[in-house]
Amino acid sequence: MLLATLRRPAAVLRTLSTRALSTAAPFAANAENFIAQVLQNPKPVVLDCQADWCGPCKTLAPILEAEIAKTQGKVLLATLDVDAEQELSGRLGVQQLPTVMGFCGGTVPKDGAGNPLVLIGAVPQPQVAQFVSLLASLAPAEGELPEDATQARVQAFQLLDSGNVPGAAEAFQGEYTRLRTMDENDRAKAAADPAAPRKSRGVEPLEYDSDRPESIEMAWCLYGLARCALENSPSEPEAADQILGALRDKRRKNVIDKEPNLKAAVSRLALALDGDAGDGDALSVARRIFASGDVEGALDHALDAVKAAAGDDEREAARELCVTIIDAMGPGKESLRARKKLASVLF
Repeated sequence: MLLATLRRPAAVLRTLSTRALSTAAPFAANAENFIAQVLQNPKPVVLDCQADWCGPCKTLAPILEAEIAKTQGKVLLATLDVDAEQELSGRLGVQQLPTVMGFCGGTVPKDGAGNPLVLIGAVPQPQVAQFVSLLASLAPAEGELPEDATQARVQAFQLLDSGNVPGAAEAFQGEYTRLRTMDENDRAKAAADPAAPRKSRGVEPLEYDSDRPESIEMAWCLYGLARCALENSPSEPEAADQILGALRDKRRKNVIDKEPNLKAAVSRLALALDGDAGDGDALSVARRIFASGDVEGALDHALDAVKAAAGDDEREAARELCVTIIDAMGPGKESLRARKKLASVLF
């Protein structure tokens, strides 16, 4: 049903092209948009946890805005009203104001000394400048989403990052439809041409062919549409979940596996949407820990669930969650260490 919908801009996707999201900067973070706009944002995000009654918060805010402005869009600023968002503030461990947290790739990165990028209290301008500079160094280069991204993908994500959800949805939908229509036309011609090579007739659709770079672009378009659904106002998690189902199609597995950054993005999306999947309190807690930005804590909790599993089904569910969390880390030394930890628990 979803793929039929994607052939034409209607139903699920029509609502995305008719609703708007505020483009104000900084943007207000809340429990509804935290995962989509902070954790899943391809750019680093500074989260300024504050309150109206907090004097030091008012002192720090303009310093933060000035330093972030110097990054020329590499780093985004979000504010969190701790009084209005008490549950989210608690999950983030906010105990003192102001608290400023840096997020990149779904987690709070660490500085050279191994300390989380967090500022507590009314810190001086040089310390704020260093904090923002470290985050900016983690931002993707201009036009790099990632290096092999097509211009269409880059432009679509730029629209999404700027808050133009309708424009981004239209761009992702247009590129997906263009590639799908091109493939259907090519396959129809090959099927009708007796002179065409046998291997070109009856082959699987382009979007499931991991040897074709277009398949990766189509998967990125689906991921982008899922993010549009989550970042829409109001958010549309059911639509995003439908699109996640298309991304999880077994026929697309080789495509997702071939692109580590895409695999990480889809894994973060899955963790955000699965929520309390009804597969046990321990796994739900692990997902909530991940949603707070503590990736290592989420993995440790999921590993404990593997160890404590009462049967094969529980153990497999916990193992699958561990794999999803590790995939969400993306390529790098941290994910390699995490895979070794999982292997030591399993074997």
